Amino acid sequence: MATEQYLLRTRCTAGWLIITDEAVRLERAGGAGSRVPGAMAQMMPRQGIVGATMKVRLPALFGHGGATDLTFTNMGGMMLVARYVKPADARTALALLGYA
Repeated sequence: MATEQYLLRTRCTAGWLIITDEAVRLERAGGAGSRVPGAMAQMMPRQGIVGATMKVRLPALFGHGGATDLTFTNMGGMMLVARYVKPADARTALALLGYA
């Protein structure tokens, strides 16, 4: 069984935003102090993504911090929203998906 390669793994309010070769996922943590991999909360295949947007949630102050919301949309209209993602990671996610 092959292990899945993460192209991006970053924190968001749902737990983790994970982008792989196959999909974009939001996963919850396995629990406090748990070493069990996160339980999948939402998943969207990369082939089905038709749009991705970034909205500034909190502006960076004095060059530190900041937060953005990332919204991914598929052909069926389903939306996957990752809230409070670091701006640098949000830009990386959009570039990986071809929306930079």
